Amino acid sequence: MAKKKKKKADKHANAVVKAEKSLRKAQKGVTRAAERLAALVGNDGTPGKTGSAKDKPRARRAAESAPASGAPLRTVTQLRERAKAEGIRGYSRLTKPALVAALAK
Repeated sequence: MAKKKKKKADKHANAVVKAEKSLRKAQKGVTRAAERLAALVGNDGTPGKTGSAKDKPRARRAAESAPASGAPLRTVTQLRERAKAEGIRGYSRLTKPALVAALAK
């Protein structure tokens, strides 16, 4: 009987150790996120300057690397709505490049 109690106690102790480890890992992640945010925003609340691409939001990086053709980039949903309005058949199965090509005609 004592062996069963010891085994159960060891099992619970291992679970506590794992939970503490997970907590430390989560706290580290939150700290890193807070540091990245602090680097992006200055003390006065204005955006700071960073050279790292990791710190920039994905949409902003995409806009910066977009071709300067003057045509606005659209989402697939927007392109599909426009294709539907123009009466293009099979628009729901088309990929983004195919939608752009079909709408350009």
